[in-house]
Amino acid sequence: MKKSVRAKLRSKKGETIGETLIALLISSLALLMLAGAISAAAKVVTSGKAAIEQYYTVNWNGTRPTASPLLTEYIHTLGS
Repeated sequence: MKKSVRAKLRSKKGETIGETLIALLISSLALLMLAGAISAAAKVVTSGKAAIEQYYTVNWNGTRPTASPLLTEYIHTLGS
């Protein structure tokens, strides 16, 4: 094992320009995919926040029939 590592370190052989370009292309594509994933995640978070805000705006009033009984009880305990 040590001999093969030493042999590689002493070797004067390098990578070809083609291998380097392919590696650069793959890296660029990976970064583009990462940027797309981050953008999509930001959109999901934003739409999720809006949906939660809308849900709480509609359902926070304990007198509405759609409010859960626990929420209604909690609101009434806050008021008294």
